[in-house]
Amino acid sequence: MVSAVRRAVTIAAAALLPAAALAIGTTDATAATPKSFPAKFAAPYLELSSSTAGLMAADKSASGVSHYTLAFLIPKSGCTPQWEAGGSAVGAFKSQISSLQSQGGDVIISFGGAEGVSWP
Repeated sequence: MVSAVRRAVTIAAAALLPAAALAIGTTDATAATPKSFPAKFAAPYLELSSSTAGLMAADKSASGVSHYTLAFLIPKSGCTPQWEAGGSAVGAFKSQISSLQSQGGDVIISFGGAEGVSWP
């Protein structure tokens, strides 16, 4: 049930959220040039953890959504970032993100956390 609701929300977000004014670029690990996001796209939040990292590929297959906002990077100690859900290291989900990027998708990172954790 939760999966069906998430899929419906993801599909609705893709149809309703144009982001033409958003100018965000990322750097592909294999090329040192920034790549651009499409003129219109949806990037629903995904609280990234070991149990949710595979959902990017599953949701892309089910809905066609290929851009995600990964939540949340928070400080572990000092300025060392970690994923809020589960405390995984920043690079823990590199293979899942790279797989999505190889299929034409990409990610945006959200910092600070649901609790409003700030960087020192």
